[in-house]
Amino acid sequence: MAVFSETVVQRVLSIFELRDMVLSYNDPPTNAVCARVCRAWYEPVMSLLWGQVSDLSLLFGLLGPLWQCDEQEYGGFSAYHIPGPQDWETFLRNGKRVRSLVYDTTRKTSKIIRTELFDVVARTRTRLKILPCLKELTWITNDYEQLDASILFMHGGVSKLVFSLPPIPEDQVVASLEKLRSFCENVISRMPELAHLDIRVRGSPVSIRSFEPFVLELIGGLPKLEIITLPNYWITTEVLNEVSKLQNLAVLQYEDTRAQGEGLRSDVESLFPIFDEGAFPSLWDLSLSTRLSSLTGVLNSPYAPSHLTTLAVHSLVMETATAIQQFFEALAQSCQGLQDLYVVAIDVTSPLRQSEERITLRTIEPLFGCTRIKTFELMHEYPMSMYQEDMEVIATKWPLLENLKLDSEPFSAEKSPLTLRALLPFATHCPNLQFLGLYVDATTADLPSSAPPFRRLRRLSLGLSSVQEPGPVTIFLARVCPLGCRIESGATWAARWDADGWEEFGEQTGCQEGLREWGRRCAIWEEVDRMVPLVVKARMDDRSRMVEMRKKIYDLEARNSVLEDGGDMIKDNGCIIC
Repeated sequence: MAVFSETVVQRVLSIFELRDMVLSYNDPPTNAVCARVCRAWYEPVMSLLWGQVSDLSLLFGLLGPLWQCDEQEYGGFSAYHIPGPQDWETFLRNGKRVRSLVYDTTRKTSKIIRTELFDVVARTRTRLKILPCLKELTWITNDYEQLDASILFMHGGVSKLVFSLPPIPEDQVVASLEKLRSFCENVISRMPELAHLDIRVRGSPVSIRSFEPFVLELIGGLPKLEIITLPNYWITTEVLNEVSKLQNLAVLQYEDTRAQGEGLRSDVESLFPIFDEGAFPSLWDLSLSTRLSSLTGVLNSPYAPSHLTTLAVHSLVMETATAIQQFFEALAQSCQGLQDLYVVAIDVTSPLRQSEERITLRTIEPLFGCTRIKTFELMHEYPMSMYQEDMEVIATKWPLLENLKLDSEPFSAEKSPLTLRALLPFATHCPNLQFLGLYVDATTADLPSSAPPFRRLRRLSLGLSSVQEPGPVTIFLARVCPLGCRIESGATWAARWDADGWEEFGEQTGCQEGLREWGRRCAIWEEVDRMVPLVVKARMDDRSRMVEMRKKIYDLEARNSVLEDGGDMIKDNGCIIC
């Protein structure tokens, strides 16, 4: 009888986690071949192939050959085919594997399914839930007829819904709003267990006012929501009042991306919500855009959110240091458990204010009451008026810091009172620091000869800091930065701009000279970023050679001492008895 022994590969692939990890790196054609290897692989590979569907034509193709009426458009089944029970049996066998469905008609490569095809599928289906294990439904379209088609896939097991609100044609306002109302009613009745709601808009900025009744209806009708994501400038007073009643809501946020879209600033210029007792019982993550004075009033109001651990605020105006301090005072009183704070107190569309007021240590001092701070990022139009001793205070007050950005990208090109010595307190007192952003004057006259190194720093952002000579700065940073740490520069608030955007910004703010100076500084910092890893690697090689040399010296010294002891024994004429 033949004896078969299991190979190492077979033993490895018999571990489900390792097998799935290997399969996840394959493309769909390769996984289709893997599904035919053996019965043990068939089910897991098919679940991986159909687990996330981003092309509805492939899914509907299981019901029969599709009629392609345009290059990227399907209008029905070809040859007058009508899906029968056997077709639906094949569909449901694979449909039960679908966990995530994405239908996005806005992409250039997307394949559009006409309403007629959706109607045929809806009429001929043999079960109400055609994707019974679906958990995430993403539906991005520019047409209300297409939006209505998403009802076909809704059921009580769906926990995440992402959809876009199409623009309302001027000649179809009533019909479009009626379809939207029907869509919202179906979402509430068919997906009552929804935990994550993500609403997006397309194209130019869209005011929430036309859609606000429907957004509020969705929020009020889905009591189990835990995460709500809205376009920028859509978190209004009315929205805050409605979400404050949700018992399970943990995250209320906006996404500042083109895919998410944005509204109008005028809708969130001022916030005056009135909360009831017990508002926001579970909210820990909040991000919104408004004036800091409005948010200060919200935090000072009765029953304001008090369990926040993460807060991100993007101001609509150039904020004064006084307004920032008042906001920090209110925040420290109401949210002492805060861990991550992001404050953008600038408006890139506004001209630079002429002001002598600067952010000082006293401005952020109220936040020292929040002893659990791990992330603190602050952006302002002018450099901070802080000194070396202030950095010592911040580093000792917040030893748990992991990410710190102190206004490293101001609008003004004036020099900072800080130098590269400002890095040293954080290297000494903040062992977990992974990202540090400071605005400094990188003068070579104030570089110490020795400095404590950072332990975990991965990114050092010097933004628009002034610098003259790259050589000495490179040598100093190579002493304090670990291998792999990137030296970043530039302005993150202009990351999406092209040359025309920078030129327009210079004209609006009158900073043409500053733009040229920033360009010169960033060019030097990019050179420093290229050289620092080379110097750090050279230092590490030198240290390893020194260690080897010390080992050899110790070995030679040990041998030499043995030889000397042996010489003394030879000189001794005594008798040795073994």
